[in-house]
Amino acid sequence: MTGVSLHWERRTARPFDLPPSIGDLLKGTSLRFGENTIEARGSLQWDDPTTFASQPVAITWHDEETFDDFKTELAGVAGYLDLDLRDLALVITATSRYLGMSNIVEIIPLDAFGVHRNTVDLRRSRPHAAGLSSGVRGGRIDTYLLLMTAQTPTALRPWRKGTWLARTHFTIATDHDERLFRPVALTGALRDEKALSSGVMRHVEISGSVWEPYDPDVPPTVYLDAAILADIAARPREPVSRLLQAELACTFIRSVLAVAYAERTEWKHLGWSGLRDSLLGRVVRAIVGQQTEAVYEAHLQRLAEDGIERLASESESAIELMGSVREGLRGGR
Repeated sequence: MTGVSLHWERRTARPFDLPPSIGDLLKGTSLRFGENTIEARGSLQWDDPTTFASQPVAITWHDEETFDDFKTELAGVAGYLDLDLRDLALVITATSRYLGMSNIVEIIPLDAFGVHRNTVDLRRSRPHAAGLSSGVRGGRIDTYLLLMTAQTPTALRPWRKGTWLARTHFTIATDHDERLFRPVALTGALRDEKALSSGVMRHVEISGSVWEPYDPDVPPTVYLDAAILADIAARPREPVSRLLQAELACTFIRSVLAVAYAERTEWKHLGWSGLRDSLLGRVVRAIVGQQTEAVYEAHLQRLAEDGIERLASESESAIELMGSVREGLRGGR
């Protein structure tokens, strides 16, 4: 993935008019998941979430026979808008509803698209992207033709950096429709109710035991400052929003591990078979991915004997926190 700084359209209002030929540019794009092909704006029901993370995932921009025509049409967009090819890019994102995170998987500036193949292997581009890794709730892949540079404001023409000119999406659904945690707006009233000071930005609340069977209808709550949560909801793919999503997931995981370590005498004799369906089991799977029972057992033993720090640090790798920090820093310039 290129190191290009990325901003996203911040408003739903689009005070410009583009011909349908531009808006429909990505209609011929398809997604391959395993042996299945999903057409643009289509969905696939995947019945085995344990194999979700091991399936090949690739975007195909167009049929081989029409790929050169697709490149010509992309160049035509730049010409129509009087832009350089480097002002536009094809962008692919992956979103996990389970972790509440969206990652940029690939950015291909149009001035470099000529040397690219027709197919993009998403697992090679960003193998640990949240939307490609968790079989719980599945994932969503979005593709965009994006304006990468700010232009001189012109009536009825796109000029804001981050404006999408064409887009489509693909959904892979699973039967495991649940969330790891539930984000809730932390208002002044809730701060008072929970005896939190006015400067508290986030607060994790876990009811019940982390080692007993998990009730997906009552997920743990992660409170986040109401204004910040509203900003993330309005601009979920902005670099700073993705950074906060990743940081919030890591904060939640660390909180669960801390509770689990404090209660370790209650669960360390249960083994993985007794913890598989618990909140702790879900968190361990989120950290290490789909592994053998022996691997899960080893991580639980390490948690019980050595404390939370090693696993908490590994969660930063699983969530790709470092990549989100780098993107956030670049996006802030």
